[in-house]
Amino acid sequence: MNQSLVFDLASKNHQAPIGLFAVSTKVGDYPLSAQIEHFQQEHRQWLIYLRDMLDGRLRLRQSRRGSQYECALGRWSYTTGYREFGDWPEFEAIERPHTCAHSIARSALAACNRGELQPAEAAFRETQQLLQAVADALDKFAGRAAVIQLRNS
Repeated sequence: MNQSLVFDLASKNHQAPIGLFAVSTKVGDYPLSAQIEHFQQEHRQWLIYLRDMLDGRLRLRQSRRGSQYECALGRWSYTTGYREFGDWPEFEAIERPHTCAHSIARSALAACNRGELQPAEAAFRETQQLLQAVADALDKFAGRAAVIQLRNS
């Protein structure tokens, strides 16, 4: 019998992993470069959870949570990030792949929970590509921020 971990992502009392659906790390007190690394690490970790779920090592329950607004990147980008960098094209380039990645990740989760492994695998691969696009956009954004910081110091 295959025993898998079960996380109820809707529960406030869960000990779910930090990931796209359950975020508990405050990043607001850290330098922008550290925040960006945290955003990228959080999304990489979620891919590991999705892979574990697809391989039967982990079971995640579908919930209403999981939008692009709830992860650390989303909480930052729709508040402080938008106020400080909302007019930068490099900042704007993050939103579309980030929003799509969350949507497709939820699709992968739902398909897997229905036992539809082929659609779940396809959604996983698409999520990987989208999160790579998010990472690339974050890198470009961080590059511009670093140049401006150097000019201002």
